[in-house]
Parts: sequence; C-alpha cells; structure tokens
Amino acid sequence: MSRGRAKAALDVVVPFALVPLSCVPGRARIRVGGLQGSPEMARRLCTGLSANPRVGWVRASDLTGNVTIEFDRAFGLKEICALIRAVLTIRSIVNRSGTSRKGK
Repeated sequence: MSRGRAKAALDVVVPFALVPLSCVPGRARIRVGGLQGSPEMARRLCTGLSANPRVGWVRASDLTGNVTIEFDRAFGLKEICALIRAVLTIRSIVNRSGTSRKGK
C-alpha cells in the first residue's frame, strides 16, 4: 500500500450516535454510541470534557452508555454535542519510525 493510501486509511473517523436523553439549561444527559462497555471511552470523555472551562463537571458511565454534563448555561445542547464529538475524534497518525502517536 502506498504511503498516501496508508495515511488516508488511518484518518477514517468512525461515526457514533449522540442521543440527548434530557436537557435543561446548564445540564444534559446524553447517550453516547460506543460508550457502553468501554471504560477507556468513559475516561477520555471525562478528561476531555473537564478540560473545557465552560464545563463544571462530567460523569460518563460505561455501564449505562450515558454521559451527564453540567455546563455554563450560555452553552447549548448543540455546543455540548460538538464538544463531545471533538473529544472523541482523535486520529492515530503513523510517523516515519512506524510507531503511532495520537493527534487531532
């Protein structure tokens, strides 16, 4: 496989569903496709979402597949979903030595 095709294959992002279960100003509970049974994804969500200064706290459950987020009331559901997608969209890029590193 050529170098260009190999890189393109690694840049494929698998889509996942986000289903809002409840939302009030400043708080939302969202079902995240692929979260159930994935403690790694739960950790990634908690770490990534908590890094945003507009997020107060996050609870991601790999048992239920839901994430509950408390956030700045000026932030809407659309922005929260975009933030979740951004946190989960991490591509693995192969560098010249053949080892992988994570990048956005």
